[in-house]
Amino acid sequence: MSEHNYWTRPQRVSRRSLLRGAGVGVAGLAGAALIGCGGDDDEPDTGDGGTTATAGPGGGSATATGSPAAGAVKTGGIYRDSTITVAPHFSPFHPGADPSYVNTFRRFGYYDPLWEVRQTADPERLIKLSLAESVEFGDDTTVVVKMHEAHFHDQPASNSNSKVNARMLTAEDVVARIEYLKTDHEASSNPFITDQVTATAVDDLTVQFTMPAPFAFFYENDGLGNNSAGGRNYELPQEMLDETTLREDIPIGTGPYMYKSHQLGSREEVVKNPNYWRPDVPYLDGRTLTFIADSAAEEAAFRAGQVEDIDFSDLRQRDSVVGDLGDEVRALEYPSTSGMALIANVRRPPWNDERVRRALHRSINFERINNVVYFGSATPAWYFSEARPERFPLGREPVMDLVGYNPAEAKALLDAAKSAGAYDDREIALMLPVEAQTWVDSGALIAEDMQDVGFNVRTFTEVRNVYLQLAGPKDLEDMTKPSDFDLTMSVFLDYVYQKADSGSFWNNASLEDQEIEALVTQIEGTLDATERAELSNQFETLLAEKASNFVPILSGTLYHGYQSYVQGVDHELSQSGKGGAQLEYWLDV
Repeated sequence: MSEHNYWTRPQRVSRRSLLRGAGVGVAGLAGAALIGCGGDDDEPDTGDGGTTATAGPGGGSATATGSPAAGAVKTGGIYRDSTITVAPHFSPFHPGADPSYVNTFRRFGYYDPLWEVRQTADPERLIKLSLAESVEFGDDTTVVVKMHEAHFHDQPASNSNSKVNARMLTAEDVVARIEYLKTDHEASSNPFITDQVTATAVDDLTVQFTMPAPFAFFYENDGLGNNSAGGRNYELPQEMLDETTLREDIPIGTGPYMYKSHQLGSREEVVKNPNYWRPDVPYLDGRTLTFIADSAAEEAAFRAGQVEDIDFSDLRQRDSVVGDLGDEVRALEYPSTSGMALIANVRRPPWNDERVRRALHRSINFERINNVVYFGSATPAWYFSEARPERFPLGREPVMDLVGYNPAEAKALLDAAKSAGAYDDREIALMLPVEAQTWVDSGALIAEDMQDVGFNVRTFTEVRNVYLQLAGPKDLEDMTKPSDFDLTMSVFLDYVYQKADSGSFWNNASLEDQEIEALVTQIEGTLDATERAELSNQFETLLAEKASNFVPILSGTLYHGYQSYVQGVDHELSQSGKGGAQLEYWLDV
């Protein structure tokens, strides 16, 4: 790892700097590493007039760059989105379809966050304010946020409309949301909200956040940020803060789009909010989201010009579509900030035995999976992808002696575990999400590798919603109850998921090891980036030494395509351009 890039050198900015405008430079709390997006594009344009303000290191004067000239943009039109996942309810908080794009469509359409975090190494462009007009850090534990004046939707389709009455969003709504998330543990996504931060209304448009100790990731999704579908920081009226209303009632927020119609499992329509607090955006009249069965159906819809963009499943699909459509399509290629991993349920034998877990690590032929499934485009990785420099990724090479492919050692470890009675040769079920064909194909190869060293394993597929239910929350009230799976797949995760109680619906990735959890807590409280880099590398090394039940496999290259007439895509809000509100989309037709 380079010792002198931006992410590894200390960055301390005046703690009294103000963050103002639509986007802003780093101030105070987290120094050099604020972005921490927890995955690719399941996650997060908002701001004042489409401008981006940049503040110097001392919090001095700011310069702004504006949106495209008005004459260059064609307003109107409907953007046609697609997704393979059906969301079972409307709540922006409760799990159900995470981290599907349907949640990005809804959460950044119906609602606004206080700010977004860009995927960029430029410290002047990390934070883009949305509802927040300014953010002031009084010290390492106190933050004051002043909000724009924004009004809730006038939404006659909602049963809550007469209660809300299109009133102004206030600081009391923000406080009420924080308090609700502290009490509804299914809705809460992170322990920072449930256990640490306190919100106080100073006046109608000013909120003060107080923490008991410094927190390095305040801006991020682990704090009060919103750059992935796992975020829970969307502002809505306090009158709607109960589980039944959130799940079943038509959404009301301050966001750029309003609900028009939906048919579960088929289609959802939104229209431009005529009273949006930023009158210049969005440029579109509306958007539609069509639920499509699989990648092949999505490709057919894209080829027929029925949808505006596509997530290519792999390099072959990208090359085929681009080869046939030529200049009609604009294709993107970018390294994934996430990847494919296994989670072994440490609460179910034999995964509570370190020898068995290490045998799992040592049994997997990463190179074969890469060549057969990903056509050589993926990269072996450890806990963090190399595309996440703000997490100071260790990489797989330093831990190869502990977790690298070695089938002979894997067999010896497993034989020893069997002899000691730690593994009775029972069948291990590897659960795979049926919609993710590359994961299904990879899972089949992993099962073969495991069988070769002595595991008794079978694969089976589940639709996404069932898959998430089975691999979902552990019962933290009764630690003797395991979740209902043996072995399954996951995206790459963040530090907090190595706590037994991550605060998330995806609460099964932890080894439940006190030493690891203590190190995560230390990382969270370390503001200096250089010190945090050292601790982060210790964290990754310790996971390898203890044969983590979270088994990173590969970090891939992702491919996305747009119809050539789609303009105004912000690739700093997400690499694919699908994350965040994307208020400046427009159609050159």
